[in-house]
Amino acid sequence: MNFQYVHGRTWQDEDKVNTLPNFVFSNILIFLPIEDVVATSSLSRRWKPVWILVRNLCFDDDVAMGIVTVPGVRLAAFQVFVNSVIARTDPISIQIFSLRCVSPIPMAQLDLWVSKAIMRNVREMDIDLLEYERMHLPANICSLTTLEVLRLCSDFTLLNHSDGVCFPNLKILHIFMQYPKNRVTEKLFFSCLSLTELNIMVFILPYDPPANFIIRSATLNTLTFSYHHYVVIKALNLQHLCIVNHMLMEYEVHEMQSYNKQI
Repeated sequence: MNFQYVHGRTWQDEDKVNTLPNFVFSNILIFLPIEDVVATSSLSRRWKPVWILVRNLCFDDDVAMGIVTVPGVRLAAFQVFVNSVIARTDPISIQIFSLRCVSPIPMAQLDLWVSKAIMRNVREMDIDLLEYERMHLPANICSLTTLEVLRLCSDFTLLNHSDGVCFPNLKILHIFMQYPKNRVTEKLFFSCLSLTELNIMVFILPYDPPANFIIRSATLNTLTFSYHHYVVIKALNLQHLCIVNHMLMEYEVHEMQSYNKQI
């Protein structure tokens, strides 16, 4: 049997690769930036239907629009790109939805993208926006049963959750807050019945009026915290505590069996 070699491979080898199912290719594509994932559709007819099955939707305007320097044009092009990818990818479910943007995204557009991720039963969400005003997330994100990881590196309001369980299966929560209201945050953390890791960064000026901050959780295992005022921690299962701060403050730790602390 005669084979023709091309760059160390045979045509038969390439035929074997092409017979692999689409989900195998899509699992490989999750390791590439979303811009390169979309570009694979131009490789050949075989690759055209592959990229739409990718389950990690990670958008970064600095990467996607790096060569575009005009702010208005850059933002418009980025929105078109994200809308196109979301509209053309598989609508059933996604593993990760990540959004990093230095341009000011309109709130209506952000709400639409997050809502689409919620509709697709996203498991991990990561949002990092260069925005100094407090923003809102869709209220139905708090009842999403598939969400296990939520990282909010911008100031979001999570006030619209119900009086019952919030984020029922959320295990990891990283959250940034400016001037949080303790009665809201205490209720939020306590209502996350599956939460094991909590990372909180609180922005409040040192000369602002003292404010209590209570963290109460029956499931929390790891806590990383940055805050300038009085903090009460009630977490029976807490084993790892990391306090990141360069100012004097007072902490009270209750209802804990044993833990490792780092200050």
